[in-house]
Amino acid sequence: KQMGTVLEPKSDYNYSTIDGRKAVAERGIGYMLQYPVFGIGVDNFSRAECTISPKLESLNRTGPVRCTAPHNSYVQAGAEIGAPGFLVWLSLELGMVFTLLRLRRRLPRAWRRGNETERFVYGATTFMPLAMIGFAVTSFFVSFAWMEPLYIMAAFTTGLQIALAEYYRAQA
Repeated sequence: KQMGTVLEPKSDYNYSTIDGRKAVAERGIGYMLQYPVFGIGVDNFSRAECTISPKLESLNRTGPVRCTAPHNSYVQAGAEIGAPGFLVWLSLELGMVFTLLRLRRRLPRAWRRGNETERFVYGATTFMPLAMIGFAVTSFFVSFAWMEPLYIMAAFTTGLQIALAEYYRAQA
């Protein structure tokens, strides 16, 4: 029965219930609009769902309240750190992709078959952007804005750039 909602998405609970993904995302965007500069605070989305959520009015405070996660890292970041913070977070995520691709374009093509270090750097500038694109896509389905993968990739990107600068300096 649940698999049948794939063909009829409007009958799925994520589309139609108060705690479905659609309603949670709409409330998250509402939090961002209500608190545009600083947001509701890092990792406070679930708390907001139980304290300041518009869903509390519709529940009439008679039933149990479900303190849900946003299930979308973009909604999470926007609601929790506001519009300026969201732009910084998004630029970190997307900036790594473009930084690594730009770095790859500057590398000599001969590095594909060069020594061990050159092959590693060339490969890293291929696979790390793919990893970031994978993170960016899956971020639509999980609340991972403050989890380690994004920040580990930022550290790897920075380390790769520093190591490459040292390699060039040693070669000169």
